[in-house]
Amino acid sequence: MKLRLSLAALLVILALWAPRAVRGQPSSSLSWSRLPGGESCIGAPELARHIEERLGRGALVAPSRADLSIEGRVGPRTGGGWRAAIALARADGTLLRERTLETQERSCRALDNAVVLVIALLIDPEGTQAPAREPEPRVVIREIVHEVKVPVYEPWQLGIRSSAESELGALPGIGWAASLALAIDPPGIPRVEIGSFVTKEAHADASLDGRSARMRLVGARAAVCPRRALARFHAALCASGDLAWLTWTGSGFEESRGGTVLVPSLGLTGRLELPVVSALGVFAGVGVRVPLRHIELTYELSPAVSGDPTPRTEVLFRPAPATLAAELGVMIFF
Repeated sequence: MKLRLSLAALLVILALWAPRAVRGQPSSSLSWSRLPGGESCIGAPELARHIEERLGRGALVAPSRADLSIEGRVGPRTGGGWRAAIALARADGTLLRERTLETQERSCRALDNAVVLVIALLIDPEGTQAPAREPEPRVVIREIVHEVKVPVYEPWQLGIRSSAESELGALPGIGWAASLALAIDPPGIPRVEIGSFVTKEAHADASLDGRSARMRLVGARAAVCPRRALARFHAALCASGDLAWLTWTGSGFEESRGGTVLVPSLGLTGRLELPVVSALGVFAGVGVRVPLRHIELTYELSPAVSGDPTPRTEVLFRPAPATLAAELGVMIFF
């Protein structure tokens, strides 16, 4: 019975005596060495005792359990006097801060108070019981602070862009279109837009009455849009590539035909965007597109119609070598 009580009392004493980190404060370990010639300087056990007395608690733990590592060394200084170097690092070895203490005094123990104060403040800047006094004038402290940059990763943004467009030169008259695109806005690189468009049906009339062709463009578009803040607005310059299918159907001809032809093109559009709320914005833009394939819609006039014994071909519609476009729309981001 006495043996059990003695063991229980011993466990209580050890639990009360064991060093404990203050809640919210990282635990620290101390490694202290005296360089050759510095045998008269303060040793590790005495230094650890003075540090914990200043902090008023058992603040030092074993290196394997520590969040922070404090390593120091002390020894003679070139040119006379003494120097102590102290470094604070994370458990993974990341160096956070370095301090160097120097004195011209004959005794190395002149550094003791300054070393204790510096290490105590590294462990707990607000936890020292004794008033934080300035080191004596004969001790010079130099501090080297290492800034640890933590990368901040911005999230990707996804949005939907919808717009009404007009284009001059791609279809007879002014072509009107509706477009819808998915906008992908990765951090650090320009926005990417992938979508589709369809134009309103347009009509091209032949020189002969009652003969015409109906046509429209349906296609896909991909664009890269570097952006730049401009007061309340964002200015964007979008380089795009289109794959458009031109479909047509003739009407009133002796032999009415229809067909489809692929017309790729490249474009450049300047756009001005205005955020309305955090996830909603409006935009307007103008640009130019250049078709990479030049086509003509033609029809043949028979001798009976033209009055000429030789059959003749006339052009019904020829797209312009470069077209002008304008857009107005809204954009919603998730």
